[in-house]
Amino acid sequence: EYSMYHGLTSVQGPNYALTKTFQLWRAMLCRYANYDKQLNLPVLVSANFGPPSRTNSMVSHSQIAMAIEGLQYFPPQVTFDQKVAQGLMTALLLWDLNFQESQANPFSHNDSSSPSPHPMELFVENACHGGGWRCPYDMTVLGTACYLLGTLTRSGWSPELSLAD
Repeated sequence: EYSMYHGLTSVQGPNYALTKTFQLWRAMLCRYANYDKQLNLPVLVSANFGPPSRTNSMVSHSQIAMAIEGLQYFPPQVTFDQKVAQGLMTALLLWDLNFQESQANPFSHNDSSSPSPHPMELFVENACHGGGWRCPYDMTVLGTACYLLGTLTRSGWSPELSLAD
């Protein structure tokens, strides 16, 4: 069963949306169409979604920084601290590179008894979406409320039992 998630906001702009779309297309093309020319084998592609994080590029933009802080008031959304997100994404990359069971491995799901997976499954298996995929609200609608809550509350707060520095 598949569903659609609209996670882009107008603050990010059209160039960001196009760039992210190109990244997805390129990863799918490499995973499902390209082959290593010397070995004639499919290419391993690691393309994991990272969580909303307090990275320098996010907190340097004041509107986005405030929206990230307010995001956590809409469960199941969680904003990760930069070091935690880096550790998590490193672990996912190492999983993809070293374990046969990973979706990144082109031979992981290729037995004759099951059909080929949907191309977007490459991004689903290890996605750490921070709750965005399970949140009942559209990010465009949440944006203003997140921004207002972020400006009125303390910075760097994370819900209890979430991963924070």
